[in-house]
Amino acid sequence: AAVRRLFGLTPMVALGLVFSIAYSTYYSGWKYPIGLRHHGQVELLVFGLEVLLLLTSYLTAVLRGPGFVDPGWAPTAEEIEPRLGPADDRPLVVVPPVSDLLQYCDTCECYKPPRAHHCSDCGRCVLWMDHHCPWTGTCVGAANMQAFVLFTHYVAIACLHSFVIQVEVPVRLFLYWNDARRFWMFLHKTQTIVASMFSFVALVTMLLVGSLAWDLHWSLSNNLSLVEDLIVEEAHSRRRSSKETPFVFPYDLGPKGNWEAIMGPGWLTRFLPIRPEGDAIWPPLKKRCGQFDLSTEQIAQKAQKLSHCSVTRVKRAFEDGSERWSLPYWLGIGWNYGCCSLCCCCSPVCCSQRLTVEEGDWVLVRKRDSGWYRVSPIDAGQKGPPSGDRGWVPGACLEKARGKYQVPHQAELQGYWDAPEVSSSSAGGLTAMARKIRVQGLIVRVNSCRMPFTLRSSEDGEIATLLGCCLEHCDGETARWSNGEVWRRPVAQEASPGRGGGRGSNGDAAARRRRPGGGDEAEVADGDAAEATDSGDSDGEDKKIL
Repeated sequence: AAVRRLFGLTPMVALGLVFSIAYSTYYSGWKYPIGLRHHGQVELLVFGLEVLLLLTSYLTAVLRGPGFVDPGWAPTAEEIEPRLGPADDRPLVVVPPVSDLLQYCDTCECYKPPRAHHCSDCGRCVLWMDHHCPWTGTCVGAANMQAFVLFTHYVAIACLHSFVIQVEVPVRLFLYWNDARRFWMFLHKTQTIVASMFSFVALVTMLLVGSLAWDLHWSLSNNLSLVEDLIVEEAHSRRRSSKETPFVFPYDLGPKGNWEAIMGPGWLTRFLPIRPEGDAIWPPLKKRCGQFDLSTEQIAQKAQKLSHCSVTRVKRAFEDGSERWSLPYWLGIGWNYGCCSLCCCCSPVCCSQRLTVEEGDWVLVRKRDSGWYRVSPIDAGQKGPPSGDRGWVPGACLEKARGKYQVPHQAELQGYWDAPEVSSSSAGGLTAMARKIRVQGLIVRVNSCRMPFTLRSSEDGEIATLLGCCLEHCDGETARWSNGEVWRRPVAQEASPGRGGGRGSNGDAAARRRRPGGGDEAEVADGDAAEATDSGDSDGEDKKIL
């Protein structure tokens, strides 16, 4: 696979460009110098060293590859349990299934480590994927990030050196401007044209690759890839809108730690492409952060997008026709489903995968474009789990939307809950930790923990599940789970006996105002009654309570 990458089209073009610029520089600067100054052997050795380091870094980045996740990879229980953290950080005191901690890749049929992402160009899950580079023919990831950083810097340095040498030729041509004879004689030389052209190519390459090298310093200083930057930005936006605690990137180790995490320790790693040390699957963490903070946040983001999708039924069957690209196929679509279903050639529907659906199927609508809808089938009714298959169908095939996607009993679970106390070890021994749980949409979170979890639907679409436990009963006031835990709605506090001179009418009035599953009005009435009692105005007290 590494050799095939090296002999791909774009790596061959990149190597050809490097050798062309290097040879043109050597030809105009040393072999047949026609520039403004003499270039000695020391400068030739320096330029040769720059090109050598450039090629070494480039070949290392291509041949080593980014580091892929093994097909079928899944973490063991010995890997999961030590990294979970205390039990009171979870809404249910159970060991979560792997699907609630890590994302699953249907293409590679494996779980993704916390910093891994799937690359559609490579067709594999990449460890610490930064981006897919067409000039290397592969992704930039955990294994070749250090070599790629050095490669971009050496390209900028070597191209700058080449430009300084070869630009002397067009400068000398400009100096002959007032002498027409010498000007045209110098211009007619092939070497003049070639050196002028490659000086421009070296300048453009230096600016483009140099800007990339400058941007990579941001990744080095934050230990943050381009893909993770998008995830963190969306995490901040999601948590602001839901009023959760701000997201903390768990792999920010400080300036020195971030640099060494990517480039490696020691001064040699600043100049030579040496394979980095460390565990790419379970990388080192920031203090007070968990190994699954990033992956569970991505799962929560997908759950939030899922809750915004509409659910509807198919009223007319549609065949994907993936093997039919002929004109009669599209004419048939226009005849059967209307002119709006004839997508133009620039629409993503034309080249994207379409989905076969049957009349009566339930589907999840994810996106709309040019009269087509991108949907996922739901095999177990309106509230069943959506399938991983996705494709486009004409809008004329679908009924009117039936509402947003929900799991069973989602409406009854919304809001705040009190969970049973959990014994937690501390410096003073075992202490009982009460848990306040918040359910918002499909996202469940313990107030004292940053890590979110998601509600899911069972395979038959009849039961809601959380952390692998089924919801056995929920009436809006209590929720009983299959592991034996029972959640209860928070109870509003009664008026303090010491306030109000021992008069009990305040607490009775507040109790009459208390609503099921809430307590907000009771607390307001109780506080107002206490204020009126302190002021000694019994009439004002009764008015405020009423």
